[in-house]
Amino acid sequence: MNRYQASKPALRHPLRGATIAIAALITLLIWSSAFAVAPTVTGVSPSSGSTSGGSTVTISGSNFTAGSTVAFGDTPASGVAVLNSSLINATVPARGPGQVDVTVATGDGTSIASVNSKYTYVGAPPTISNLNPSSGTIAGGNSVIITGTNLSNALSVTFGGTSATGFTVNGPTQITAAAPGHVVGVVDVVVTTPLGSTPNTAADNYTYVGTGPVVT
Repeated sequence: MNRYQASKPALRHPLRGATIAIAALITLLIWSSAFAVAPTVTGVSPSSGSTSGGSTVTISGSNFTAGSTVAFGDTPASGVAVLNSSLINATVPARGPGQVDVTVATGDGTSIASVNSKYTYVGAPPTISNLNPSSGTIAGGNSVIITGTNLSNALSVTFGGTSATGFTVNGPTQITAAAPGHVVGVVDVVVTTPLGSTPNTAADNYTYVGTGPVVT
């Protein structure tokens, strides 16, 4: 070969550039995942509510992002609104009574359950839908069947503020109570449980009729 002849350029392997690009991409993904931070939940307010759900809670924590999802146990929440990176509002889904963990999920992971992420579902307060009979004498003493919901664990039954002379919880939807003596008039029958008292409605009106002394 003539020593003055120009040397040929070295041939490059056709896949060399692609290999370098793939290696760079893998490095970038590893670097990105190393810096990805999963969300945390540090508080839920309020931390308890009715089994019927529907109330709004505020979840505090960190690393919340747009598109975050919220779950109460394994039940997804609705109405999720990410206020900022540390606050989320969400509508509580309906569930049975008990305690669950509230978790927040983002593209970087899911929050880990802790003592600060608990939410407790409690039964709903009692209601009255019917009284049978809905009237009696001022002397009291007659049995009244109270029909409604969530009547289990009743602590008291009152007729116009006066305690029934006795009552028996037949089940979550029924109580039999002995009407106390009371002056003539219409009164509200109220059942109280650990979860609250029945609201006053037309269904709980009991009418005292007659004349004579009131027996207490």
